[in-house]
Amino acid sequence: QWRRRPGTPRSAVCTPAKTTHAKAMFGIGCSSNAAPPQPVAVLIELQGDQSLSRRKLLDLPSAEPSLDAFVHAAERRFGRGIEPTPEWQGQTLCTDADFHRVLRAGAAAGTGASFVFKGRSPAPAQAPPAPTAPVAPVVPIVVASAPVEAIPPMPTTRSMTITVNGTVHTIKDPSPGKLLVDFLRDDLRHKGTKIGCGEGGCGACTVGVVGLSGEGDDVMVPINSCLRLLCACDGLEITTVEGFGNEKDGFSDVQQAIADHNASQCGFCTPGWVVNMSTLLEENSMPSAEEVEQRFDGNLCRCTGYRPILEAFKGMAVDARDNEMKIECRLDLNQCGDIEDIGGQTNKPVGKCQGKAKARAAQKVKAASGCCKTSDGSAEHKHEEGSGEGCCKSSASKPAAPLHFTNRETGDEYFRPYNLRQLRAALQDANRTGKRTQVVSANTGMGVSKYYIPGKIGQPAEGDLCTVDISGVAELRTNGSDTYGVTLGSALPINEVIDLLEAEA
Repeated sequence: QWRRRPGTPRSAVCTPAKTTHAKAMFGIGCSSNAAPPQPVAVLIELQGDQSLSRRKLLDLPSAEPSLDAFVHAAERRFGRGIEPTPEWQGQTLCTDADFHRVLRAGAAAGTGASFVFKGRSPAPAQAPPAPTAPVAPVVPIVVASAPVEAIPPMPTTRSMTITVNGTVHTIKDPSPGKLLVDFLRDDLRHKGTKIGCGEGGCGACTVGVVGLSGEGDDVMVPINSCLRLLCACDGLEITTVEGFGNEKDGFSDVQQAIADHNASQCGFCTPGWVVNMSTLLEENSMPSAEEVEQRFDGNLCRCTGYRPILEAFKGMAVDARDNEMKIECRLDLNQCGDIEDIGGQTNKPVGKCQGKAKARAAQKVKAASGCCKTSDGSAEHKHEEGSGEGCCKSSASKPAAPLHFTNRETGDEYFRPYNLRQLRAALQDANRTGKRTQVVSANTGMGVSKYYIPGKIGQPAEGDLCTVDISGVAELRTNGSDTYGVTLGSALPINEVIDLLEAEA
């Protein structure tokens, strides 16, 4: 509680400015003798939005804002037009008095206030403007007294291709603010992929990806789909937990091991664990028990205590028998193992999957030797012309032109260049729009930016923002080493940086 100085009125002690943001938000933490403060933030929701992130936190523009000011602030938060009459508990608010009454009621009850808005239909497309006189040539840009050639706008591609569980999807002009996890869950109905923390820390949204390092990359790696923009998935092959195994087509070894070891309780996090382990087996079909344990720093489980999960996965390691738990109870020394091990034996089938790692490795070698062939030697499928070399390589390759997508409702734009010249052009094009510009690579900062930007909840920023994605710029993904040290490209993923540094150690 705040102490008041001698002679200070009690009502001047407890004010929203002197309480924490959370207390001021809901109008709690003050003495009963003082009037409850007005909240500084409320929850808003767009009617009909079924996404898990549909509720947004909105900072009120002032202590006692008008209804019009509140609606305009909500429009900026949603990034689209809305009707000027919000609803609160089924009641339509039309006047400032109604709005202030709801704010005071929420503050007095300590519950805050939540409002629902209806979206406004977009205005019909306007006719293109009449042609104007030719624009004067652009004057060369001067940086540090050195003339730099101004790059004219480059032709771009406004459609992308993504493969999910073997099915190719072509998307025209996707929204720059749409996340991969929302596309998988809402558009394709792959509900196995979950949204947990929205920060890339819990692993519930993990999916397997092939092609992340560019054309020719056939290694599957795990990524957090809650941080990956859909626009940044052009040319990638995505595998969700349903793609690794399901009830209709049969469960995978990893999924079966989870069931055999009772390694799932509520099941919310299980798809992420399954995908992460499955991608490890894709990278290395014969992992050691230590490599299995080191794999799961980014997966959390609130139910199992982790032991049955690790038992299930370590049982698939190549050295599973060597790492099998051998616990002896020494009652004379008052020493014993965990409660599951009383009696000196575990009741878990540790090592049940031992030997399957070598079988998977042999299967990979056999598949590579008979590329695109069935068991009888006949062609299984045909490669499209220009699909490149390599075994069963995807025909979806990165376009020669960079990508540029625009959401006309929110004003957001997305640029994805593939070389330094295209990057310069993208930055210049973004600068010409007069909008805010952010440069991203893995986009991991989006998950934690809510702690630094009031009202932001982790979703991509919406509203007149240009995002320039440098993850595809080939020159920024290079690396090397010499007698002077190690050179790392600024767009290298952290896992590749770790591998490179360990190799040079």
